[in-house]
Amino acid sequence: MLSVTNNNQKPKLTMKYFLKLTLLLCGGVVYGQTTTSFISEVINDPIDGRHGYVSNGDIAFHQFESTADSMVVFGIYDSYFCEDYLLEVDFAIMVNGKWVNHYVVLTPYNASEWAYSDFNVGNGFILDLIRGSKYIYKYTDAHCSVERGEGSLTGVTAGFKRLGILGK
Repeated sequence: MLSVTNNNQKPKLTMKYFLKLTLLLCGGVVYGQTTTSFISEVINDPIDGRHGYVSNGDIAFHQFESTADSMVVFGIYDSYFCEDYLLEVDFAIMVNGKWVNHYVVLTPYNASEWAYSDFNVGNGFILDLIRGSKYIYKYTDAHCSVERGEGSLTGVTAGFKRLGILGK
């Protein structure tokens, strides 16, 4: 708690106040990372065309009208990918209370913030992401670093259904 003895003195930070503030800040960061849910929308892009989009800002699914209904583009976002060639990613997805492991190869898009690949909607990896409850992934970005990501899959199934991707 802040303590002030008179109006002319600056407030003193006590250890108790500092600990409460630290816990609040850390709790807010953890809460924000674990409760991110998926959004779904239809995007009308003049270059890429009309497509459905389901994402939580960490991973994303796109389905373009110009591709077969059974195909979906899946990818991960990061602040930067060092390499322009194939990125090998290990995924663990919680499905019905058990971790299911997958190995996927994604292609960074011009050393940007997006690495992706095309998958059939019936692919085991995509199906596990749709029916899973959470995910963890890890990849080594050449000489730059080992990166990890994780999150909840709450809202993926609803997003797919809303856009008509499931059941086509």
